Amino acid sequence: MQAIPKLLALSLAAAALAGCSALEVAPAGPDTYTVAAGGGLGWTASSAPVRAKVYRAANDFCEKRGLVMVPVSEREIPGEVGRHTASVELVFRALPHGDPGIKRPNLAPYYQSPNLPFSGASPAGGIPALTYHTPSTGHWIKQNIDMGKMILLEDGSLWQIDPLDKIDAALWLATSNVTITESHDGGIGYDYLLVNSDERRACHAKFVTK
Repeated sequence: MQAIPKLLALSLAAAALAGCSALEVAPAGPDTYTVAAGGGLGWTASSAPVRAKVYRAANDFCEKRGLVMVPVSEREIPGEVGRHTASVELVFRALPHGDPGIKRPNLAPYYQSPNLPFSGASPAGGIPALTYHTPSTGHWIKQNIDMGKMILLEDGSLWQIDPLDKIDAALWLATSNVTITESHDGGIGYDYLLVNSDERRACHAKFVTK
């Protein structure tokens, strides 16, 4: 039997160790959270075990708080041998029993090529990107989440900032005035521009949920 190359063996060991650690559930807006698994070294033949781990973490998080887990969106990146394992990221809501927002989820995970960096956009045939009516003025920042990774506006809309613009959004303060316009020169899927008139800065963003 041919020996496994040392690099691949180390990769598989790292993936196994990563699978043993608890997943971090991060807030992403009112009653909204994200959790992800995978994406490290190593390889898995299927994303199904990774997806199951992510959903278990989300359900455990909600059950410990007496809440119901409602999936919002899911992103999947298949694994590549010797490079990285499959990755799955889940956005979900944690709602109390009886909340009208609890309903059968209309969720269809989409495939993303492992050769492409995460853009936040779904490819052709996948879940279409959410739309937001623009131009839209008179908004203000309610919360800057994770140093500019997400921006929550006063109308409850949640925006994921293009990673290339996160350094600017990290400095945005709550109550800053924002105008929303369409844009086609940001990263793939970041089809909107949040214009902060107080800071005189603009960041490309993806509309996540409302």
